[in-house]
Amino acid sequence: MKITALGIALMLPFVVYADNTVTFLGEVSDSTCNVTVNGTTGNVSVLLPTTPAGDLAEAAKTAGATPFKFVVGGCTAATEKTVGMRLVPVSTTTGGNLKNLATANPADNVSIQIIDNYNNGTSTINFSSGEYVTPTLVNLPTGTSQLEFPFTAQYYATGAASIGKVETQLQYALTYK
Repeated sequence: MKITALGIALMLPFVVYADNTVTFLGEVSDSTCNVTVNGTTGNVSVLLPTTPAGDLAEAAKTAGATPFKFVVGGCTAATEKTVGMRLVPVSTTTGGNLKNLATANPADNVSIQIIDNYNNGTSTINFSSGEYVTPTLVNLPTGTSQLEFPFTAQYYATGAASIGKVETQLQYALTYK
């Protein structure tokens, strides 16, 4: 009887999951702030203009540059703090842009490129390594009413674009030091 039970146990399927990582991100701080994107809190949509496929006819062409900004306010810092933005893409292209995640009639060869415009700069963000933290952290003196972190989103062609929908996502958080 023991041999039979052992034989049955060995016949049960053995399941191994190769992609089984859960990453939790967070931070503990003595200050917190409220964040709006273009004046709205929570889940926000940034609408890029409808662009002709001809404007994205070859790789590395861009179109539809649309500014958006994070406004940080209502901070509860007891002492001066340094604040920055942390941006985490949901999915990226091999070139480090935000991958088109549209499921219904997606445009081919189109991604979304994000540009950091803080201090009148135009630094294209490469998300290949994962998250992006603004290189310029802003001092937040006690009593400061608000800070702005301006960015631009634009279409980026990885080849001749086809007509279709473009949708992607980016998560954001504040960093404090």
